Amino acid sequence: MIDVSFTQTQLMVGSPLSGTVNWQWTNDPRPEKLRISMYWYTTGRGTLNREVAQSLVVNAEQFSHRDHTSIPFSLLIPHQGPVSYDGFLFRLIWELGIYTHTAGFWARNNEHTWPFTVIPRQP
Repeated sequence: MIDVSFTQTQLMVGSPLSGTVNWQWTNDPRPEKLRISMYWYTTGRGTLNREVAQSLVVNAEQFSHRDHTSIPFSLLIPHQGPVSYDGFLFRLIWELGIYTHTAGFWARNNEHTWPFTVIPRQP
């Protein structure tokens, strides 16, 4: 089971998104790597866009050998944004994605996402 705890879920452009990825293993095979990505995407009318703002990869050697692991992270939201938007014609959504890759005969990739809000910088 993967869970994320954020220090904040509403952040200004140019601010760091910080928190901890908490992982509790069950009977699933342990992953070879874990990728933490901060990205935005659009939905609605017009061209759909998606851009990864920043990522970091955690290799298996960095996981503890216990049944529970906590991985702190800090990713910087770009100063130029964009900011979150929920309008009639389109939406712009920011998310933190956790991707795991397990190798071997039972290889698989899993994705878990958590939304957060980016607002304009206050003067």
